[in-house]
Amino acid sequence: MQLLSRPYHLLVVFSLLVFLSSFFPNNIETLDFFIHDTVFILTTAHLLKFLSAFLLGLWLIYNFTYNVLLSKAITWVHVLGTLLLILCIEILYFGLQNNNEINPNNGRNFQQVRDTNFLSSIIILLFLISQILFMFNIVAGLIKFKAK
Repeated sequence: MQLLSRPYHLLVVFSLLVFLSSFFPNNIETLDFFIHDTVFILTTAHLLKFLSAFLLGLWLIYNFTYNVLLSKAITWVHVLGTLLLILCIEILYFGLQNNNEINPNNGRNFQQVRDTNFLSSIIILLFLISQILFMFNIVAGLIKFKAK
């Protein structure tokens, strides 16, 4: 029952799964993010490997700071929220279809790109909120630990 008392161990398991999924072939080589007038182009394999390293980094931070965290409930919310959002990224990774017959004059393609970008923006925003919650857990725990 070590897992229930220390939920951050789920991060290692999920990190391994994300890392292994980066080696599976997919019909999409790159992901394009359009934010205002800037285009960001990332290879999907590199994105998944970065997410895997990020999860391992979170696990290391939890190993060093678990004794001073404010609440185990906030830890559960952060870990499950982070894993759920990375699962959404995985679903987008394997769910996107590379249409070789893209017609720039077709309004449906523009709407599909716009919807995907909107969904990606929401996922990134929720991911950032989850990480801010993690930082709050650490800082509030340190303040409480110093007050004792």
